Amino acid sequence: MAEHPLLTVEITRDNSGVTLYCPELNIHTSGKTEAQVRHKFVNALFEYFEFLDAHDFKDEAPYREHYALLAQHVLPSLADASLRSPHKPRALPRKWLELIRHRSESWDADIFGSLVKPAAL
Repeated sequence: MAEHPLLTVEITRDNSGVTLYCPELNIHTSGKTEAQVRHKFVNALFEYFEFLDAHDFKDEAPYREHYALLAQHVLPSLADASLRSPHKPRALPRKWLELIRHRSESWDADIFGSLVKPAAL
């Protein structure tokens, strides 16, 4: 989906563990291993989006920009990467199908347009 990385992360290691910082969203995570902080970071992206979506200040800077970046770019890229991953849970494609099956009518045009190309004349 994304042609280039959407976010920057700075990973530092010291005697107490590993820290990850994403400047675009001002998100920090820490843990004992890099794998652990990467896992926590992906969870933090979802939690931050849910937090912004639930609160009125998401229309204020920088939250407005963070919300747009997450909603329009980061979360769709995560969804795409999840579906393409060889390590995805077996139930994931069924969950996505269920979500798409219960779409709004206006979403039909978006889905249809992404699947169908005009016939050659």
